[in-house]
Amino acid sequence: MLASVKDFDRTYTGETKNLPRRLYQHNSGNGSKGTKTSPFHRPYFVAAYICGLSHLNKGERMSLERKWKLKNRNAINGANGSLLARVRNGEAVVNEYNENQQDLTKRIHLMITMKFRNGDPIV
Repeated sequence: MLASVKDFDRTYTGETKNLPRRLYQHNSGNGSKGTKTSPFHRPYFVAAYICGLSHLNKGERMSLERKWKLKNRNAINGANGSLLARVRNGEAVVNEYNENQQDLTKRIHLMITMKFRNGDPIV
């Protein structure tokens, strides 16, 4: 999940095999439609990402992405759309997946790349 440095309410969740390259694309205006059409929100930074997905097929990876996006949409509509809440939604998706995963080598992990204090991002 990427978040705007200028507006933490502006996030993007997507999939890539090369995170540094994809972040560069988003910040240079060559990312998705959501980040390309809104140059005001650039630059973006990586707020969190899920790793350990190499054993999943594209459909399974997309399913995890959709679940994270849906949880975030529901949180925003329910007035709890803080950046920390949206990161924690990714954590919930990972935990739900891992609960059903008997093979410990196939568990996935959420990496949170920023710090929070009292629920607010520390920049």
